Amino acid sequence: MFAFELNLYEHQSTVNPNMPLRDLFYVAQQLQKIVTEKNLYSSRKVQIPTPRFIVFYNGNTKIPERLEYRLFDLFQKQVEKPELELLVTVYNINPRMNEALLEGCHKLKEYMQFTTKIREKRRTMELECAINKVVEECIKEGILADFLTKHRAEVVAMSIFEYDAEQHMRLEKEESYEDGHRAGLLEGENKMLAILQEFVNDGIITMEQAAQRLGVTVTRLEELFTGLNKV
Repeated sequence: MFAFELNLYEHQSTVNPNMPLRDLFYVAQQLQKIVTEKNLYSSRKVQIPTPRFIVFYNGNTKIPERLEYRLFDLFQKQVEKPELELLVTVYNINPRMNEALLEGCHKLKEYMQFTTKIREKRRTMELECAINKVVEECIKEGILADFLTKHRAEVVAMSIFEYDAEQHMRLEKEESYEDGHRAGLLEGENKMLAILQEFVNDGIITMEQAAQRLGVTVTRLEELFTGLNKV
């Protein structure tokens, strides 16, 4: 939260028009922490930070430089004046997209370079080898060098999680649900959960951030973690 704004940023490597609904769940959780129930019954207006919802996209599917997702577009019944709305702005940060934005935020540009390198290396290398190779190259070239040097293990693990999640969503979209795929997807989901649980336990990310990555509530994520520990 900064200057009376509540800025919610997320990175996506897949097209996800459900982001307004996901962000609605997440921002409601954050506002509940800011505003006490007692304040809501006051005769005075309750002041809350102005929320802004931003997604940085770097997936393979071609999209415009900038697009907007609206909660209204998810309504089963379209009305002239929706009484609930949430706008998510998506910025395409692939190479040659939103260059002015990337030049104005050098760290974001370096992140784009990092993920682009991984995508290129994956064409000829196994995922984990590709990520490790890219981390080494970026450190030598001064791309996110300090961060990658300090958090190398965490970056490799999270990158593997991100690309596993991307593959999982692609398989779901293609409706590949044969028995063999089911077993593989379940194993992949458990792997993702295990990585997220480790990050939460080590304090690298919060439960809220982990839940947002999976598009579930914190309560649901706690249930998933509990189920994972029983496996």
